[in-house]
Amino acid sequence: MASQESESTNLKRPAELDAQNNSSSAAPAKRQHPTDWDGHEDYELFSTQVDSCLAEKYLSMLEEFLELMGASRHSRDAKWVVKFACGKFRCSWSDALDSFEISNNKVQEKLAQLVFMRRYPTFFEYDQIDLPTRIRAIQEPTEQGELLLNNLTSMNCSDLDVRDKGYTSQYVGSNDIVTPTFELLCDFASKWDYKSYFSPYTSLVGPTMIGKTRLLMELAPHVCVVYICLRPRNSTGLPPRSQLADTMLTCPHVEKAEHHYVKIITAILNVMFQFFESC
Repeated sequence: MASQESESTNLKRPAELDAQNNSSSAAPAKRQHPTDWDGHEDYELFSTQVDSCLAEKYLSMLEEFLELMGASRHSRDAKWVVKFACGKFRCSWSDALDSFEISNNKVQEKLAQLVFMRRYPTFFEYDQIDLPTRIRAIQEPTEQGELLLNNLTSMNCSDLDVRDKGYTSQYVGSNDIVTPTFELLCDFASKWDYKSYFSPYTSLVGPTMIGKTRLLMELAPHVCVVYICLRPRNSTGLPPRSQLADTMLTCPHVEKAEHHYVKIITAILNVMFQFFESC
């Protein structure tokens, strides 16, 4: 076995890869791709396209993730993690977590960062790309993911400042906007009757940037507000799509729909209860 290992370690790489002088990362790369030579060759190509520090960081992240998973580098899980990171195996984020049986939030975040770096290395170090956005990009075809990230990172700084101030600056006209809205909602709620109405809900309609989200924020001191944004995955608008959006919009068969949404509402109410109990 020792002679075979020595033989495979000394396999000559193509001349164009040798010219890149990446020998320092060759051995760690092979250790991370021991059962998948295609994966190793794919990594070698990746390492010629990015900064050497980034390539080495990817290997370190891969090694750390496999340790967190408790997966042997020779295991089937390790091979599928590499394929998922490279984009050769594609599925929804929730399906990936189910496939790898990952429920721990820390491990989920490590996987997201690993896959994001491998697929979108150019954007990896952008601080303004938060975790939910990285997961959204992972779920998109590469071209659409790059479009999403380009739109986000190329946004003019003055535009970002204006949007941020829209959520953080002092609210003007509270007595003329928030108070009457709150009173109207209370009036509607008190008059709701299941015999007359299908459900106790209403709509807040208005053009972009008119202040709908900020109004909901200002209502929060008066009534409990659970905010969930259901905007499309590839949207670059603000506020960003909520992580709960996938759960809300992914409904099973019609006969299971009521059970599905009762579970979601129960979970939300449970989190609310825990929040107020801890105050």
